[in-house]
Amino acid sequence: MTVMKLMVDSALIWISLTALLSATGTVAFVLHYAQAHEFDYMAFAFAAVFGGGSLELGMANGYLPESGLLNAIVGSCVVIAVVAGAIGIKRQKRGFQILRGNAQ
Repeated sequence: MTVMKLMVDSALIWISLTALLSATGTVAFVLHYAQAHEFDYMAFAFAAVFGGGSLELGMANGYLPESGLLNAIVGSCVVIAVVAGAIGIKRQKRGFQILRGNAQ
């Protein structure tokens, strides 16, 4: 009986996983906007950080060419994720204050 060994490049698994998480964040953002007509900053930050991570993993493993444009996109994703995350946290904190009744 012969056992066939299957080699899998784990980088492809991680790139696919981060791309899937980015797509999930994008879908969550779009669905929330379609229903509530307001931005879901946390889903937007989630999509941006995993989108940038997917591109970075692709470049680091040689699946995407190293270029200034892709590096700028990854840097922009990081900045967008930090800003959107900060806005999302601030809005959630304000929402909790309103629920508790001590909003200023």
